[in-house]
Amino acid sequence: METRCPICRKPVPPRDQNPAAPFCSPRCRMIDLGNWLGESYRIPVDEGEEDARRPGPGDDGGEVSPASRHTPERHDRGSDWKN
Repeated sequence: METRCPICRKPVPPRDQNPAAPFCSPRCRMIDLGNWLGESYRIPVDEGEEDARRPGPGDDGGEVSPASRHTPERHDRGSDWKN
């Protein structure tokens, strides 16, 4: 089975002969990266799933309750530090 580049559809040499695999060239590899970074590729989401994540009327806007906030602790490693 012949593998084709997902960007330009040219045949792709085997991975051991092609450092840009699964693309045919570093150029196509960078085009694909640009598509990801530019958000051209998207994963479809059901509207109901997306709406469940949005705050509705009366929501606190995503505030974290004081009990669940993480407070970093201070660690002094002075002369009493034990290994």
